[in-house]
Amino acid sequence: MPLPNVPTRRPNNPQTRLADKQASNLLLILGLVFAFFGLGALLLPAIVHIPEMRDLLDTFSTAGWVMLVLGGALIALQVWLRMRAPVKW
Repeated sequence: MPLPNVPTRRPNNPQTRLADKQASNLLLILGLVFAFFGLGALLLPAIVHIPEMRDLLDTFSTAGWVMLVLGGALIALQVWLRMRAPVKW
């Protein structure tokens, strides 16, 4: 007896919709956290008044930009997935 074909699409039932919604919300939360920490890493040297600390924090600017871009990408991915969803949340 041959095996059945592999399904190409996920079934549209409440369990899969809930899993998709939770994954989408997780993308949004992670994107906001990354963007928040990226902004913090970029803006913190302007707030600190101790020159040695400011020099140390200036070295984190590349990491801040990377985190900010990654956060923006995760937020954009979440928006794109939500706009593309067949069922409204």
